[in-house]
This record gives sequence, structure tokens and C-alpha cells, in this order.
Amino acid sequence: MSQITTTKVRANQSTSVLGLNLLRQAYKKMPLWHAGYQYDDKKINNYISNPLIVNKIQEKAIIRNFHYVRVGAINVIYGLTPEKNRLLSPEKMLDSLLVQELYEMNKQQYLCLYTASLLNVLLSREPSLNTKKLRYVQGFIKTNPSDSYRTPDGNKVDVMFTVHAFNTYEGIVLDTNVSQVERYRDHELEQDYVIGSNGAKNEIFSHHGFNEYPGTVLRYIKQFATNAGMSVEEWVSHHQRNSMVFSKS
Repeated sequence: MSQITTTKVRANQSTSVLGLNLLRQAYKKMPLWHAGYQYDDKKINNYISNPLIVNKIQEKAIIRNFHYVRVGAINVIYGLTPEKNRLLSPEKMLDSLLVQELYEMNKQQYLCLYTASLLNVLLSREPSLNTKKLRYVQGFIKTNPSDSYRTPDGNKVDVMFTVHAFNTYEGIVLDTNVSQVERYRDHELEQDYVIGSNGAKNEIFSHHGFNEYPGTVLRYIKQFATNAGMSVEEWVSHHQRNSMVFSKS
């Protein structure tokens, strides 16, 4: 997750309007974010958790790539650095490029943009999956904080909005990291990710956003590849190979 914004919501305020306004404010402050078209609060998608229904081959492809991205992200969030990763034993060490990229994106508050883009391009290369059903989404998570939660300045708020990026497959959310929601909810969540209804808590938090064009993901991927000194195909192939290696470890 990236920029965090808190607010009090009055009864006559629309979640879509308020969330979109905060999204626009965040994008102005964070130049890497790119919107492929003009976002409109009347066209925002509100995602309700439903089970992910796919066949066994498709499920294996989704889970393999999902956990490659997720495990790297969670380790970085909880303190793994490129230097610490290099000191791990071979069986525990994560891919060095993945950790370096996650580390840099996390420092710049673009972690969800990176993880969602990486997962999207990995899933788009899976022959068992229908790319027409895969969507990269930019938007926000709306969370109802616990009664005990206070913002850093000590205020109690009615709702938290967090600028976010995630994926959907057939409209079902695939989100590798909702750890920020845990902090708003006193770490009461059973897990810090969402795959369909697995990990979703509609009464606590909800995903909202806009389906982006494939070109938006490609724009991000080109930047990541350039930063790594690779072509796009080299960069994607690197992560494809390491996703396969990770699944066998």
C-alpha cells in the first residue's frame, strides 16, 4: 500500500467521491503513479468477496505466482533488506532482484504498485489463464478502524482510506498484501492477503478501484526493467524463472 489518508465521513458523503478525491491528491504527490484515463466516481468498481472458482491448473498457476510476490513483500515489510537477504542460507534466501526491487519500492511508498504490476505480468504469461479475465486495478481500500485505533496525531477517525493497487481475475480480488488494514484493526485479521473470499472481511474493509489498461502495467514494467538494467523480456523472464524455483523450495 502507498499513501495513507484518514478522514471523518459524514452521512451525506459518498465513499466513491471521497475515495476518488483522496486518490487524486495522492497521485499528485507521488509521480510514479499513472492513470491511463480520467477516473470518474460514477465508474468506480466496488468489489465484494466471492470465492475464486478456477480449475486445478489455473489455481496452481495463480497460487505459485501470488506467493512468490507475497512472501517477498511480507519479508521486506517486516525488515528484510538486500544485505540481510545475502546473509541467509541458500535454502532461505529469496531472489536478490525481487528483494532489491521490493525494498526500493517500499521505501518510496510504491510497494503495492510494484507487487500488483509484477503479479499481473506473471499471471498474464500463464497459458492456462485467460488474460481477458485478468485486470490490474488502481484505487483504494476503505477500512473501518477498531474503536481503539488512533491516527499518529492522536485522533479517532470513522474510516481509513489507503491508496492501493491490486488485481482481479473474473472480478475476484487477488491482493498480496493488506497488512496496513491489520494495523487499523489491532492485528485481528487471520491473514494479511486476499484471494477471493479467502482473507476477505467485507464488514471490516473493502476494495474499490478502476480497471486499468494493459499499457499502464507495461509503463510500470518498463521502468522496473530499466532500473534493473534489463529489457522488459529479460526482466519478466527473470521473475518467471524465480517464481518456478520458489514454488519448488
